[in-house]
Amino acid sequence: MSCNVSNEMSRADIMLAGNKPLTIALDVSGRSLSGPRFHVSINSAGDVSIDLGGYMENQKRLVRSHQKTLSIPNESRSAIRRAVGDSDFFTLPDTIGYMTPDGKEVVLTVVLGDLTHTVRVHASSLHPDKISADDQITRFSRLYQEIVDSIEGADPHIPLMQVPTLQLLDN
Repeated sequence: MSCNVSNEMSRADIMLAGNKPLTIALDVSGRSLSGPRFHVSINSAGDVSIDLGGYMENQKRLVRSHQKTLSIPNESRSAIRRAVGDSDFFTLPDTIGYMTPDGKEVVLTVVLGDLTHTVRVHASSLHPDKISADDQITRFSRLYQEIVDSIEGADPHIPLMQVPTLQLLDN
């Protein structure tokens, strides 16, 4: 288990940890050379580092990896912190789905003070008819969506939502 606490953190614990620094690392990748991929890191001050590349379906071309930095406002950082609590992120399993050949993978790591938890979602293994019924993927997806919305709100030219990761995110 990647969460380095003996007891899982509840939503209330996350809210009470409001003064502890929160950092996020988000990776989306595929196991093949085709397909989009990106890495996002957000530090506790709201500084965001993005590395984006791979095959972008909407552009029908391979995009070389490029990096961008920006800052997200306090309101967005607070929204992400609330989403960590609302999703009960620290109680999610380390892995959702199963590995598939050439499958998409979404890895989200949250560090809250001295606590760390990583969740790996094998998105290609999730059947679209069962996603909405799966509470774990719904909780994960809401946090993922909040992170992406915060980044796109700070810079709408960052095409993170054009990366087809989880079909639930389009709902």
